[in-house]
Order: sequence, then C-alpha cells, then structure tokens
Amino acid sequence: MDNNDIVLPRVRPDLRFNPIHENGTTCYVIEDPVRNKFYRTGLEEYLLISGLTNTASLDQLLNTVEQRSGIRLTPDQARVTFEWLSRCQLVQQNDTGKLSEIINSEQAGKKLQTFSRLNLITFKISLLNPDPLLDKIVPYLLWFTGKTFFALWLIIGLAALTQLSVNWQMFTTSAAGIFSPSNMLMIWFVWFGLKILHELSHALVCKRYGGRVFEAGILVIIFIPLTYVNATSSWKFPSRWQRIHVATAGMYIELFAAWLAILYWVGHPHTSGGQIAHNTVIVAGISSLLFNANPLMRFDGYYILSDLVGIPNLYSRGLQIIHNKISHWFLGTPLVSQKSRHPAFLVSYAVAIFIWRILVLVSLGYAANLIGGPYGGLIVTGAILVWIGIPLYMFSKRLPLLKIQNPGISRQLPIRIAITGIILLILLQVTSWQQTINIPAVVLYQDQYTVKTETSGFVAGLMVHDGTQVQRGDHLLLLENPDLEARIDDIRIQMNQSLLKSRLAHSSGLITQYQIQQENLKTLRNEQQAVARDIEKLSVSAPGDGTVLAFNLDQLRGRWLDKGTEILWIVEPGKKIIRGSAAQDDIAQLKDQVGEEVEIDMRPEGLGRFNGILERIAPRVSRTLSHPALSAIYGGPLDVRKEETTDSETDTIQSPQYLLFRPRFSLDVIVHSDLLEKLREGQRATIHVRGGRKNLAMMVRDRVSSWLNSKKRIMQQNN
Repeated sequence: MDNNDIVLPRVRPDLRFNPIHENGTTCYVIEDPVRNKFYRTGLEEYLLISGLTNTASLDQLLNTVEQRSGIRLTPDQARVTFEWLSRCQLVQQNDTGKLSEIINSEQAGKKLQTFSRLNLITFKISLLNPDPLLDKIVPYLLWFTGKTFFALWLIIGLAALTQLSVNWQMFTTSAAGIFSPSNMLMIWFVWFGLKILHELSHALVCKRYGGRVFEAGILVIIFIPLTYVNATSSWKFPSRWQRIHVATAGMYIELFAAWLAILYWVGHPHTSGGQIAHNTVIVAGISSLLFNANPLMRFDGYYILSDLVGIPNLYSRGLQIIHNKISHWFLGTPLVSQKSRHPAFLVSYAVAIFIWRILVLVSLGYAANLIGGPYGGLIVTGAILVWIGIPLYMFSKRLPLLKIQNPGISRQLPIRIAITGIILLILLQVTSWQQTINIPAVVLYQDQYTVKTETSGFVAGLMVHDGTQVQRGDHLLLLENPDLEARIDDIRIQMNQSLLKSRLAHSSGLITQYQIQQENLKTLRNEQQAVARDIEKLSVSAPGDGTVLAFNLDQLRGRWLDKGTEILWIVEPGKKIIRGSAAQDDIAQLKDQVGEEVEIDMRPEGLGRFNGILERIAPRVSRTLSHPALSAIYGGPLDVRKEETTDSETDTIQSPQYLLFRPRFSLDVIVHSDLLEKLREGQRATIHVRGGRKNLAMMVRDRVSSWLNSKKRIMQQNN
C-alpha cells in the first residue's frame, strides 16, 4: 500500500497537551477530559500527532516532522502511533463505518473483560471517584506533605531505628510466630490499613500540586487486597521532583507508620498493642521495600525510575521492544526502531521486565495453587486461560491482516515455532551448574542425656553438681511431694473401708453391693500403683554414663519443679558431632554422600573451614529442632512456629515449644579428634556438600514432580 493512500486520523479537539521540559528532554502529557485519563508520549509521537491537523498524506506528515525537528520517522513508527491513538479513543470519527468499527471493538473489549474475570489470581475492582471527598479533607491533611512533617519524619525515624538496633534480638525473637494462624488475620487487617494510608498519601501529594484523583479501588493479588488510586494526573506536573514526590508518598507514610510502631513496641513489647505494632513494622517494611520500591513492577519504584532516567512510558516501551522482536521473529513483521536517550538501558530494562513477568506469573500461579487448596488447580487453570487465551484470541483477530502483510506466514510460523522449541529444549539440557548443598548445622554432644523430672515436687536434696562424673543409675537429686504422701495414705484408708464393705456385703448375700466394692477396690489399687510410681520417681537417677552439665544447679534447692522440667544434662565432653538439618528436596543427593568427606564452614565462630565425614542420615523427617540455636528467633536460619502443649494427666499448659514449619532430615557429621576441644556445644556451622550437576530441565521436572506429589497427597487426605 502506498503511503499516500493511508487515511490519516484526526485527533479529538477537546484533548489537552501539556509539555514537560526537563534536563534537555521533552515529553507531552495528553489529558482526556471526557474520560479523566492521562497519557504520556515522547517528542516523536507528539510531532506526529500535532501534525495530523495540517497534513493530508503520510509522506507530507513525515516531511513536516523532519523539517520541524530534524527527526526522520518511518511509516511503521507512524502506523504504531495511529493504532495507539485509535485504541485509546483519542481520535475523532465522522465516518459511520469507522464509528461502527469502534463500537464493535469496544463490545469485543467488554467480552474480553468478562472473560478475564476467570483470572482469580490478580484482578482490579474500581470502586469510586474520591476527588470530591479529597477536596473536603485536603485542607486538614495537607501539612502531612510539607517540610515540617518531613523534619518530624526524620527525627522520629532516627529515634525509631536507634531503638530497633538496640532491641534487635528481642524483635527477631518476637517474630517467631508471625505466620501462625492466629496472627495471620491480624496481619491481614494491618496490611489493608497500611494500604489505605499508602494510597491516601499518594492522593494528598497529588492534590498538593494541583492534580486530580478520579478513581480508587482494590487490586487483588492471590487473594491479598491492595488498594489503589489513579494519580496519573501527576504526569502533567512541570517538575519531575513533584512527580517523584507523588510516587514516593505511599512508601514515605508507610515508613512513618513503621517508625511510630517501633517506638510503641519498644515500650509495650508483650501486650496485644505491642503485637499489632510488631506486625505493622514487618508488614510496612516488606510492602515498601519488596513490592512498592521494585522498578520491574508498575508500582511506585517504576514511576520514580521512569522520571529519574527521563524516559516516559518506560514499562510500555520495554514491553514494546520485546513484542516487536518476537513479532519480527515469528510473524515476519518489520522491526520498528525506538529512539531513546539511553538505548542500552532501555533494552536491558526490557529484557529484565520480560524475565520478571514470567517469574512473577509462575510464582503467582504456584502460590495460588498452594493457597487455594483443593480449588488451587481450578484457579490456576482460569488464570492460564486469561494469560494465554486472550493473546491467542487477539492474534486470531489479527491473523487475516498479517497474512496480507506477509503471505508466507502460514508456512513460516510453524517452522519458527519448531526451531524455537528445539532451541529451548537444547538450552534446558545444556544450561547446567554444579550444585552445592548448604545445610545449617549446630555442634552437639554425641551421647547426650537430657534429665527431666518425671513428677512434680520440691527439690529436697542434690547429690551432684556441674562437672560431676556419674554412672548409669546414680542418684542425682531427690524431690519431696507431700501431696503424693497424703494421697497414698488416703488411698490406703479408702481401700480398707472398701474391703470392709465388701466383706459385709458378701456375708449378707448382697451380691450387687459386693461386686461394686470389688470394682472400687480394683480402681483404688491401680491408683495406688500409679501414685507409688510417682513417689519412686521423686528420686531422679542418671540415665547413662558421663559428666553432669548444669548451670546454677544449687539454686534449685527448695524450689518447686513441675513435671517435665529440664534439670541437667549428662554428656561425654570428648565426643561431639555436628548435626545438620537438611531440606527434603536434597535428601536424594545426600544419601549418596554418606561416608564421604564434606566441608564444614565455621568462620563466623572463628574456627575457619575444615572437613568432616557424613556419618548418618535420619531415616525419617521431623519437625523437631536439633537445637534452639538453629531457629530464627535466636538468629538461626530456620523458620519456626510456636506450639503450646497440654499435659493430658494434669490438663495444664506446658511451656511452649518451637517446631519447624516444614519437616526436615537430620544428619550427623563427625570431625577429627584434634578439633573436638575447640568446638563448643551450641555453635552454629554450615555443612557444604557438593552435589551433582543440575540443568534447567531437571529443575523443571523436579518442580512439576513436587507439585504432582503434593496434589496426590491432598487427594489422598480428602479421600
């Protein structure tokens, strides 16, 4: 088709164009006052759009642009711009046929929107126009966006971070049960409240500089609600620092909430309010730094980066580069060059967001599958239909036009898909790496006996002290429990009474009464035996040979000890091992290393690196911690959850224990005898085991296999 045969569109006369000049670059913000939307374009697009009213042909338009700016644009660049104008409904249509096409296009768009509701992993719900309400409250809250508040923010932030550093150990310890079911509901409310505060701050700063906020709603990502406001009117602000202020406002106010929460938590660490404050600090930190500040997602960090580098529509331009390359390879469409101030950066950013989008989609699908339980598969299926189905539908609509532009597409497309598939398969097989399995570990005594009280009582006598050598059966301490002595006497009296009643009933011929008393006697004898066993347990004996390890043992004299209280440990100082805690996914490779040398890293403990022998691997997984030093609450690498247990006999709540979130295998490594004297019980270590080579194909296979096995377990549990 000749360029002069192309009918040029005409932009709507009600549109407003706002130039933005900064650092020698110019971009334009198009304001659509009818639909309350804003669009940002570069200089090249603006020159094309502004020249549409004075030219009659595409060649004349391109020549006019070149004369005005010295920039030579291609017909393909112009066509892309015209398609974008039409898609955003920024052109006027007097032709009835064209209007009919637009209406049909909008109806098709609504059908696609309805179809997109199958995606339950991420979707957006527009709720209201907050601008009238903001006009009323801005006079009262505008000081939050000024310099005085910023100075207050800095002072409180410095004080809060100082307090957090001083109380860091207690803060991390309090985070042990953050993912417990009882705490998750609280986290949800804290998260939602912070998001409302976050978006309100965006809106206030936008209003400060004269912007408008016409839309607010909820963005749901894997069932987690995120509020949002449409502050795109800030794009027309003349200063990029004003736009950056709008973009940073949400994170800014969330961090201020975190500062206040830290100060409150320090003063009330063990109260309900302190727990809410603790959750606020964690949620505000995660949402601000991990999500909002990420420039690869279209959140606050992206808009800040776009203004800093001076590239408008950075995200869209990046995706357009990838889309252009893919279309050129598979469909034979011509390459459209994009001029930019930083071409290398734009290409690098395009590749980064393309890879990031794939990782995010896969991660969201995996998370939704886990969270959705038995319905997880249906949720993921719906999302895949949307993520893949809509692009395929759009491609089918464009296919007739593509066949006109490239008659050989029907033959080329299958061939290039096959070539791409072969290349991917080769990359999956060839891209490999040497695995190193890192296993958190702790130093333990090899033969260690934990001595606990098997019944309750007062400590009446201590026969040992720290460092005493004992043998199996030696007496360690003696307890007294007057209640047990009184109970055994009371049972003896009841038995004598029951025995007397039994004889009287037998001599009187009262068979029923006799049988009742016999059963009562049987019950009393059983109780007597149980109490007698408890009395025997008042004398605590050594379960094995070794050296007594106890701290402040003398302070126990005269104290009441509940059943199950740890008193002391019996160890052999010369026998120590390094016990590791391995993930289930690594166990297959670790079993092949039993009896082989492994590397142990204890540099943080000042002991450097050395080798040991992997002696054994536990046959079963367990949620039990090898040692408290490995748990996150004491600075270790393993996440744990707090669980309270109840004594079935006394119906009393025992001291809480910390269990691993996921079961793990324990393994033992023995080291050379020369090193044993340097090792101290409770020291942390990392065991490095060299695994086999692994490629991407194996990783994908393992992930799919793990997913199928989890589904199989869920089905078996449901049956």
